[in-house]
Parts: sequence; structure tokens; C-alpha cells
Amino acid sequence: MAGENLRKYVRVDKEMQVRVIERHLSPAETRQIETVTRNLGEGGVFVEIEKPPAKGTIVEVEFVLGEEQKPIRTLGIVRWTSTSGDMVGAGIKFAPVNEADRANLLNLVKKLKKKPRVPRKKKA
Repeated sequence: MAGENLRKYVRVDKEMQVRVIERHLSPAETRQIETVTRNLGEGGVFVEIEKPPAKGTIVEVEFVLGEEQKPIRTLGIVRWTSTSGDMVGAGIKFAPVNEADRANLLNLVKKLKKKPRVPRKKKA
């Protein structure tokens, strides 16, 4: 992918549960999406969402890195979306994450970077 070389942070393939909350002024328009990540990095995440929020939308992102860790909750901005092909979803750039969460995230990325990549099964 051409954008890979432009990234400030390394991304690793990682599928895990994530909650994305797209808030609006009207609570009736607020949308909470339970989904999975495709990849993760210190600076952001790609999440699978059939109808992703528009580019530029501010969202809340919540996920757990390990069984014994508390959830990481942060704001993010949708930087890009894809609605076709095998990568349907949204690329979300994290707002600044607190130091403890940032350290946990960085440790996970480093650990996963050392593992060999396993090809992802294509959806039927």
C-alpha cells in the first residue's frame, strides 16, 4: 500500500473487538458500533464498518488490549473510509492517548510486529 511509507507510526495486523461511538448533537443520531479492528498502530486503527462515518467525523474509540487491562478509550478522527473491496471500514487517527495507554499500545504493536503475518481469510 503506497500510504504505508507515509505513516508516522508502524501498523500491525490485529483483529480484536472495538466499540466506535459516532456522537451527534441529537442523542437520537448517536451511533454506537460494535465491530473488529483490521490493523492497529500507536497512532490509529482501521475498523470494519459496513457504513463508516464520513471522513472528518470525530468518534470515540474503546478497546481492550489484553484480558487483564482496562479498556483504552480515546477520541479519534476518521481520516479515510472504504466502502468497497476487502477493506470496508474507516481509518481512524487517535487523538493524544494518555501515557499509560500509549505505552501499552506501543508494547502490543512491538510484540505483534515480531510475529509472522498470517494471511486473513477472505469473506465469502
